[in-house]
Amino acid sequence: MICLRDYIGGSAVRQCFRHPLDENKCVKVAKNKKDIPGLMREVRISQLVRPYLGDYIVHYEDELIETDKGPGLVCGLVRNESDGAVAPALAVYQENGGSIEDIETDLREILRRLIDHNLFFYDFNRGNFVVKENSLGRKSLVFIDLKGFHKNSYSGFLKMERYIAP
Repeated sequence: MICLRDYIGGSAVRQCFRHPLDENKCVKVAKNKKDIPGLMREVRISQLVRPYLGDYIVHYEDELIETDKGPGLVCGLVRNESDGAVAPALAVYQENGGSIEDIETDLREILRRLIDHNLFFYDFNRGNFVVKENSLGRKSLVFIDLKGFHKNSYSGFLKMERYIAP
């Protein structure tokens, strides 16, 4: 079992911590026990969509690990190559003056792949993307939250993705 101490972010249903044994990984844990099955579901989703989205998603380990906060999903922690800092969420990047033009090519490519392969994520928002900077200063976009893929029980008013492509 590993002890999680370094909180790096979260959402309504889970918390993310820096992996204590590997600075290039993070561990996602569910806030509520009822959401634990969603962690393994995200692992399976990553295996399904990796052939289509490639490096536009983080790498996920195949099994959950035991932590002091319950089962944890281990995935890559996206860092800037330029300075090693954790890549900011797209929302934070924009709020701090970052230009959408810096990542427009990646954004268009991700959207093209989603449409071409009829992939639908209901939780597609600026908090679920991070903006990574390489050693030459080029920005790229990485999608970090796959739990919202084609979830049949999601609470949207119209489940349009069942009838038309995104």
